[in-house]
Amino acid sequence: MHKFIIIITLLLGGANVFAWGPGHDDQTEEILKHLPAQLKTELTSKIKEKTIKEYSHYPDSFKPFDVEIIGEEALLYLKVNKIAKRYDLHSDKGRAFCFILLCRAIRNDEFERAFFWLACLGHSSGDMSACNHDPLIHIATYDWKELPPPHAKAMKDLMPSLDLHWTANSKRGKSIYESTVKQFLSATQKHESIDEALLQIMMYGHAGARYTVARGSDILSAAFNASSDQKSRKKLYGSMSEIAAWATVRTIRDAKFAVRLKTAKTAPEWTEKIKQEHKELMTEAVQTANIKNDSLFKNILTEDYKGIGVVLEPTWRMNEAALGFSSRYVAAALCERLKKERREYCTIDVRKIATTDKFKLSPKKIPVIIVIAANYQSYHSIRSPVISEKLSKYIRAGGKVIWVGGKTKPPEFILDKLGGSIHSASKLRWPLEVEKFIKGEIYFSNMEKSYTFFRNPKTQAGWHRPECPYTFTGNKPLLIYKSPNLDEDLVIAAISRKVAFLPIYSLHPYLLGDPALIDLQSVSLDNPGWDIISYTLDQLEIGK
Repeated sequence: MHKFIIIITLLLGGANVFAWGPGHDDQTEEILKHLPAQLKTELTSKIKEKTIKEYSHYPDSFKPFDVEIIGEEALLYLKVNKIAKRYDLHSDKGRAFCFILLCRAIRNDEFERAFFWLACLGHSSGDMSACNHDPLIHIATYDWKELPPPHAKAMKDLMPSLDLHWTANSKRGKSIYESTVKQFLSATQKHESIDEALLQIMMYGHAGARYTVARGSDILSAAFNASSDQKSRKKLYGSMSEIAAWATVRTIRDAKFAVRLKTAKTAPEWTEKIKQEHKELMTEAVQTANIKNDSLFKNILTEDYKGIGVVLEPTWRMNEAALGFSSRYVAAALCERLKKERREYCTIDVRKIATTDKFKLSPKKIPVIIVIAANYQSYHSIRSPVISEKLSKYIRAGGKVIWVGGKTKPPEFILDKLGGSIHSASKLRWPLEVEKFIKGEIYFSNMEKSYTFFRNPKTQAGWHRPECPYTFTGNKPLLIYKSPNLDEDLVIAAISRKVAFLPIYSLHPYLLGDPALIDLQSVSLDNPGWDIISYTLDQLEIGK
């Protein structure tokens, strides 16, 4: 069972996720302590303060670049390569350009610009391993701001502890962070070539995420108890120091290599070769990542393929997924509830369906497969057409599929089996304008049970809100939406003999039902979500 607390941080425009806040100051200050002498001698107190307080936060904006800071040549270089705004520096490609322009500034003895690009590189690298890029911490941080008291107070109280600044601002925490950086530096290999450096810097997005997701559950558990338990507080200092030091030492290494390249015959440049090699590295990384590394899944993974199948996807860099970033949390919550209810289930790594020809889905052993897909798309070696084809074969062989959908239209093999027609509300993210939608009621098709919204699904999770605009006509209904503002009821979930479609907001924890029953001590479906899944399984005649 995962223990956690909810944390709120500023979400620009309600749609975009930043990582460290004031922690960027602390990380940048630590980076500057370990620079080679050639840079340290150029670091005046004025430039140091500007680098820590201003430049280290520069990428957290959707504004265009300031020509007076980066210069006309760099501005044109970025524009030609389609890096148009500051926020683009968070991307793998953007990080490569930070390093390229850092090297150029050092070669040209433009040292304030060098510190600017170093701070931007450190910011982007730091965000790649920041804890709110873990899917569990991300949901906790951004999704439940609107929960009623006493949860709101708990969120406010513990919010600061998920930023590096909370650790670095305490004497003990600062000492642990500094010693962790020194320890990691002694074990960090130097860059050996320009191409290798650029590729590693680009891979920080993937590698940083994989490093952090191994610690997400422990971080939240420690944060939950840190205010009252000394051991938990020390553990939180240690975990936060590790994920911050991971990026800190890499940025220091990058800065040292940039100094070494000052007099080299060649300088880093963006090329199609680098772009292609990065794509190949990402494909390999996605294929080989160990799902057991994801702390969100550590208590739910199964060895045997028998029972209700639940598809899981490992965590990649922030926002990226074949099935949707937030789907990981809902899928894990479903497995936890299945386990709690003593329903036999098995977890299925999506890559086994999407990339492994030898892997067979047996309807005799796995009578139904549940796919949580807030989005549905290909991601490197995870090919959505392959997933669709294998699930289609599974259905033809006698299996059944529950598709829990979000923004993306359900795949054709689901729609074909459902029959009827699917409709999407024009330019809306739910079947109605959300303020009207939350005033209605969701009924089971047998009318024996219904639920109302106790909070708005338009949460501060931005891109990862539980959105689904689809309704159905001419299908067998599964869930029906009723509202006094509508002349006719809406079918928001449909079912046939072989497949069912559910909107993701029907399972998303803590939207429906009684807010008094909120349990923030475990990652598990709440009672309304469990009732809806149970009803769907019953309608598909999946026995207990």
